[in-house]
Amino acid sequence: MFVLQKIYRAVSEIKFIENQFDKIPELLQVLLDDGTLLLGVFFLAIGIKRVLERYELSECIDELTSAFNRKAFNRIRLRSFDLVFFRSR
Repeated sequence: MFVLQKIYRAVSEIKFIENQFDKIPELLQVLLDDGTLLLGVFFLAIGIKRVLERYELSECIDELTSAFNRKAFNRIRLRSFDLVFFRSR
């Protein structure tokens, strides 16, 4: 989105296209200019959030067994288990 915003700004400097953009209402021009920047920041924040979530999840998985380790016990809800057996000996 940042690239699109920079392309929009560069293209809008060309005289012929600038005359065409002048026919577009001012509100739409502002939305195109600032909206693409805000969308870029929003998508960047979502990407960073997903990377951090994957990193936190990778800390909870043992590298040798690919099973959850002790760090994951607090994240696992009891409702996620279908059936649990407790055997007394």
